[in-house]
Amino acid sequence: MKRKVLITGATSDIGLSIAHKHVQKGNFVILLGRNEESLKTAEESLGKDSSAAYVWDLKSPSSLKPLLKKIVTEQGKVTDLICAAGYHKILPLKLVSDEELLLTMQTNVNSHLILCQLFSNALYSDKSQDRSITLISSIAHFVGEPGLVAYSAAKGALISASKSMARELAPRKIRVNTVSPGWVETKHTKDVAVDLGEAALEKLHNLYPLGLGKPEDVAEACYFLSSRASRWVTGLDLVIDGGRSV
Repeated sequence: MKRKVLITGATSDIGLSIAHKHVQKGNFVILLGRNEESLKTAEESLGKDSSAAYVWDLKSPSSLKPLLKKIVTEQGKVTDLICAAGYHKILPLKLVSDEELLLTMQTNVNSHLILCQLFSNALYSDKSQDRSITLISSIAHFVGEPGLVAYSAAKGALISASKSMARELAPRKIRVNTVSPGWVETKHTKDVAVDLGEAALEKLHNLYPLGLGKPEDVAEACYFLSSRASRWVTGLDLVIDGGRSV
């Protein structure tokens, strides 16, 4: 049976790669993102018979309930949720303001927990099928990095919340897992790498025995965790970092 997969951050390199993986496997994807033009481009690349796109900003959790009602009305109930959206800003601890900390937690934690809460409701997800939630975290939650205090705290919170959700939602046949990637080569990280300079970039590469990751690596992990192949897996944090944390 074709599954309906809701993906946040769907226009990012990682989010779009996840969407393509699911479409290749015959699933229908529902794309959430901030930029309407980027969503339209993503939908066209995936095919309108295999995807539908909706504008949503992580900073607006209050808009989630009416949006999900609209999605269910137009597309039917969802079977899988993959949260690939996120936000981070590289700042030393002394420059992390209250506003920046709140924004980081709101976008990386609060909004996704509210989305998980709604997804677990049978009004929005299909309880006749096994359901899954996959949250993208980061190795930053256990590998310390200068300038990522707020981001690391947010990703660590997501891991902790996922384990509690895994226990709580298991009786409803909803599995909850996380994926913690290392440095993945995306448009954004390539821009950051340029800012770091050649010496810092070489040092970064040397930290990864198997080299830097690709969006497809994250997509494969997310697909596994939302597929029947992982039917007995919940509460897992799947680290994919090319050996960085070994």
